[in-house]
Amino acid sequence: NEIIAPANIAGEISMYVQKTEITEEVRKSFIRNDLPQNWKMIRERELAFLEDQDFASMLALVLSRDITYSEVQYHNDLLIFPVKESSPADRNNYKMLADKYKVTWVVNMPKVELSYSGTRKQIKVNLQLYNVVSGWLFLDTSYTADDSVIPESCEQGSWLCVAENIKHKIAKDVTDKIERNRHRHSSK
Repeated sequence: NEIIAPANIAGEISMYVQKTEITEEVRKSFIRNDLPQNWKMIRERELAFLEDQDFASMLALVLSRDITYSEVQYHNDLLIFPVKESSPADRNNYKMLADKYKVTWVVNMPKVELSYSGTRKQIKVNLQLYNVVSGWLFLDTSYTADDSVIPESCEQGSWLCVAENIKHKIAKDVTDKIERNRHRHSSK
């Protein structure tokens, strides 16, 4: 919902603003006919992020994918997808989102702060994990990471490295909370 960054960082993350034309050919190659229905829906939602991307939507997409690939080992019919919809950090809004998209869990990043500490790029993400069945927030915390570790998937010095570093921390906690509580707090 909210990205806080000084003007110099806002300029640096502007490189993540991309508009991509999603042609029928791109759609067919990304959402193949042989995919199960749940994966078709996941991929359809991802296309919206690829079509009109900025740093925040890129972060949401990489986090969604990490959670998906962590959870796929436990569920054949999982349905985890990002949506381009802002929501205040409020349980009533989370319930409306959960009902609208027919999901049990909602992950929201109400605030993302980007900064420098010396020469290190840093990110702080406030995150909430809501369960519609219980009405509880299973996570209401913040995560921090920097670019001191360079994942293979990014170029040294890029803000993508910071996003990659924080997504693992968040995905680990989110999947842990969901797996520990899914039998008691699931609509299925």
